[in-house]
Amino acid sequence: MRKMKMTLNHTGTIELTSDRLCLRPFSLEDTLAFHKYITNCDEVRRYFLIPFHSNIHQTETMMKQMVNTYHLKTYNWAVTLKEENNMIGLVRLFDVNDDDASAEIGYALASDHWNKGYMSEAITTVLNHLFITVGFKKLTADCMSENLASCQVLQKNGMQFIGKTLNGITWLKRSHDILHYSLTREDYLAK
Repeated sequence: MRKMKMTLNHTGTIELTSDRLCLRPFSLEDTLAFHKYITNCDEVRRYFLIPFHSNIHQTETMMKQMVNTYHLKTYNWAVTLKEENNMIGLVRLFDVNDDDASAEIGYALASDHWNKGYMSEAITTVLNHLFITVGFKKLTADCMSENLASCQVLQKNGMQFIGKTLNGITWLKRSHDILHYSLTREDYLAK
């Protein structure tokens, strides 16, 4: 029996809003905020898996690549507070797979905005859009086991722990265990 292919209603990165946040496409105006965000805090660097940017030009190159590669299947949101337009974090999709209607979510938040519920609110907004509007069947996320705040964001949004990879990644000259989470559209709609 042939597996029926799921049809996704791709929107690409459209603006989404929640009570306190606006999630929007990145722009080149985000370069300085993004550079500050990824270079000024060792805590952010510890969990955010991109090479260190020693100067603003490296960040500008990365931002240009991100902005220039937007298309219908690209989901990369800059997270901003509604009353401001400055980027405080990001939510991205990786490994978008049309055949099984799945993708992986990644996210990060500037340390000045930790412990205020912003990332949980952003993930709630994104999950709703991806499951209801786009029609994804399954979304996954990974995080380092020691990143307890990230694990809590996933659990708060109904993602289920499905496994652990010991020494799953080497980052900053150290091995880290990776925790794997998953949420199906069916479970999302049931909650």
